[in-house]
Order: sequence, then structure tokens, then C-alpha cells
Amino acid sequence: MGDPQPLPHRPGRLRLAGAIPAGGGTGGTFMYHSHYDEDHQVGLGLSAPLIIAPKTQTTRYAVDRPLMLGEWNLDPKSGATRPPMDMEGVLPNYFTINGKSYPATDPINVKPGDRVLLRLVGAGQFIHPMHLHGTAFTVIAKDGHTLEMPYKADVIDVAPGERYDVVFTVPKGKWVLHCHIGHHLTNNGDGPGGLLMVINATRSPLTARTSTANATTTNPANSQPSHDSGSMDMSGMNGMSGMGSVSGNP
Repeated sequence: MGDPQPLPHRPGRLRLAGAIPAGGGTGGTFMYHSHYDEDHQVGLGLSAPLIIAPKTQTTRYAVDRPLMLGEWNLDPKSGATRPPMDMEGVLPNYFTINGKSYPATDPINVKPGDRVLLRLVGAGQFIHPMHLHGTAFTVIAKDGHTLEMPYKADVIDVAPGERYDVVFTVPKGKWVLHCHIGHHLTNNGDGPGGLLMVINATRSPLTARTSTANATTTNPANSQPSHDSGSMDMSGMNGMSGMGSVSGNP
């Protein structure tokens, strides 16, 4: 691939020095994460998506969004956070999409008939069967590799470290994308919450609920709350009021 060359540096962006492999193809969805004290650091959110896009894209989408699926063992009062594990005492009690739990998850506002590409990334340590209401999606890539035979589904298991690229055409209405494990749709036991987001194809745009009255973060104890892509905004965790009606038909 030639000698590594620094990538252009833009304010607010990482500067990388090195050639990026394309995974044997023309690009795709990848993830970078810590390999030091991995159980602790990755469990506390030290990971992010890495999208390698071909220079020339033949397909255009109204929305192209990575969705980092994660889970946390968190004390909502103190903000003390421990890496979640599948064992009593450290089971997760919060579940996030891009660092936020519903109803703080960012909705997708589109027009009926728009094409959407979602890049599902298993950023945590638990499997999440993600289900889309309203229509089926087509799985076009896995782990950064374009599938020779794309297939249709409306539920897909996203295991830790896996990445799936799914595309679909949005019908008119408000539809939900969510994990199909009930516990993963709660915020510290209260629902609806967790791994749920709204895809809105109506004339009325939706916004996430961003009140900080009950907000917590995924930062370790004694750190200051933040609301960047690595934090958790748990505001409005008690229900779906303010989000409007959502179509629940599969």
C-alpha cells in the first residue's frame, strides 16, 4: 500500500499517521478500541467507529449513521461506573446507542421513501438482537466486507465486535429500532429506555429529550459530567412523553 502518509488534520478530529487497510475491499465499517487493560477500558467506553468510504460512492443515502451499541454498570446518583459483565453484581443497568439511552437517543428525521444506511456496531460485551419496525432492511456488509449475497431481515443479532451495514427505505410514519431483549430497553429498571430510537418519516421533526434534570454520564466516579459522544444523557428516563406517538406494528 506504499509508505504511510499522515492524514489531513482538521480541528476537532484525530490525526492519524499510517496507511489504513480497506479490509480486502473498497472500505466499510470498522471499530478501533483500547488493547490495554481492555476489559476495563473498553468496558468504560474507550472505542469508536472507523468508517472507510470509497473515493467514489455510487449509492447515496439520506442518512448514513453508525450506531454504537453499548451497556453500562452505573450508579445513577454518584456516576460511579464499572465495566459490565455477565455476572451478578456487575450486570449492566443502562444500555446506550452512541452513548445515549432512550429517550435521549437521537431520532432520525427523513422523508417517506428516503433510503437510510445504518452501521450497527457491537461496542460492548453483550449480544443485542436489533429489530426494525415498519419495514425490513437489507444487510449489505459485515465486519467491513461487502456481502456477495445481501439478504433481508428485520432482526439481526449484533455480537461484541461485530459490525453490520443495513439499508432500508423508510415508509411514512414513526418507527422504532430497538433491541429485542426486554431488559435492554430499560434505564436502571425503568422503561421504555435503553436501546431504542425513533425513525421519523412525518412532517413534524423529532428531537431527543435533552433536559439534564436526571442526567448521568458514563465517566468514572468523581469525574465531571459531560455530554459528548462518550457520555450518557439519561434525561427523561421515565417514559416516551414528548416524543409523540410511535408506530408499534412490526
